[in-house]
Amino acid sequence: MVDGRAPASGASQSRNDPPGAGHVGSILLPEPVQHHLLLPRDPFEEERDHVRRYLSRDGKDIAWDLIRLAYASVADTAVATMQDLMTLGNEARMNYPSRPSGNWQWRYSSEMLTDEIAHRLAQITELYGRAPATDRGGE
Repeated sequence: MVDGRAPASGASQSRNDPPGAGHVGSILLPEPVQHHLLLPRDPFEEERDHVRRYLSRDGKDIAWDLIRLAYASVADTAVATMQDLMTLGNEARMNYPSRPSGNWQWRYSSEMLTDEIAHRLAQITELYGRAPATDRGGE
């Protein structure tokens, strides 16, 4: 219950939900940013423009824009890929569906996970109430 209103029947509510907004348990895993969203121009300009307008962002940091969108959602769980956290492009792709071999080869190393990435992720995790209660001072 938030602000005296109970969530919809059979739904759960987190502290980030607007009053009265109920949702059934869910996980939001945005598809890793596709290389065509990072291209400097056509053929996908219309799609990129739609994403920029939907998010009210300029699209220069589209991976983190989509991570923020996932963390801000009412989904019970939000997941971000390592490739998107590190703002990597097509070179870090895990899978090429039409390629019979060479998939699932990409790996990261610990030095790729910078303090800047950790700080940025910690900020949005806290902002959207996704940190474990022990990290939020025992809420």
